[in-house]
Amino acid sequence: MPGKQSISIDAKDPEYYAELLKNAELLKKPSRLDNWRIPSNERPCPDIPGIQDVDSPLARRLQTLLDVLADISLCQRGNVSATMASLKDDNGTPETRLYVVFNHNDGEATRHCPQHLETIFKMLRKVPYIPPAMDGSPKLIASSLENDFVEFCGAIHHYSFDIFAHRVTKHEKQRSDIRGYIEQDRTYFSAQERSTLMMFLQHVDAIIKAVANAKAKKQLPAIRIQMLLSIYAYWTKHNLLPKDMFAANHLTLLDKADVWLAAGAWSDT
Repeated sequence: MPGKQSISIDAKDPEYYAELLKNAELLKKPSRLDNWRIPSNERPCPDIPGIQDVDSPLARRLQTLLDVLADISLCQRGNVSATMASLKDDNGTPETRLYVVFNHNDGEATRHCPQHLETIFKMLRKVPYIPPAMDGSPKLIASSLENDFVEFCGAIHHYSFDIFAHRVTKHEKQRSDIRGYIEQDRTYFSAQERSTLMMFLQHVDAIIKAVANAKAKKQLPAIRIQMLLSIYAYWTKHNLLPKDMFAANHLTLLDKADVWLAAGAWSDT
C-alpha cells in the first residue's frame, strides 16, 4: 500500500518542506505573528498569479515556503530578507533555484546564510516523506519524526538566536500589567478562557527564562526545543494560535485578548 512506503523527500513534494519549516518557524515567535488573519471587513490583496500546472493550495504553500525561508535566513536584528524561486523542467524533474536577498550585504547573514540553508535542507532530506491524508486534511508531524524535528528546530534557533531572544523579551515589562488585567476581569473572559490565558503567560515566563539561561552560548539545548514544541502544541490545541496558517478568519483567544486590551485595559495606562 502506498501509505506504508518510505519515500525520500524531493522536489516533487515542496508542500512537505513548507509544512515542516512552517512549524519550525512558528516556534521562533512565541509572542505571535502580527496581522495573523485579515479582519472580516477587509479584502485581501489579489493572489500572486498562479504557478503553471500547480493547484491553488500548493501554490499558497510554495509561497509560504519562500516566506519561511526568508525568515530563517536572518541571523541579526535590523536586516530584512526576501526570497524568490526559479523552477524549470529538467527531463521531467523540477529543478529549483532559490534566491535570497538582504537589505544590506555587509552583515553576517550574507556570509553565513548559504551554508545555513544548505544544512537545513540536508537535514530535511533525511526525513521520510509521509503521504497526506486521503481527505486532504493538513499533515501532522508524526511522533516518529520528533527527534529530526527537534534537530532542525535547534539549528534554526541557534542560527538566529539573537532575533529570537529579542522577540521573546521585547514586551517583558508589560507582562505584569497584562496578568493583572486578566486576573481582575470577571465579565469579558469566561473562567476557562482566563485559565488558558494565565497558562499562556506562564509559558511565556518559561520561554523567557530558557532564553536567559541560553544567552551565554546563544544556543537552546534540545530539552528546551522540546519544551517549545510542547508549548506550541498547547497553544494551538487551546485556540491561542490557529492550527493552520491557511485557515479561515477564525479569531483565536489571543485575538480576543488583543481586542479587549486595545479597547479598554490599555487605555487606562
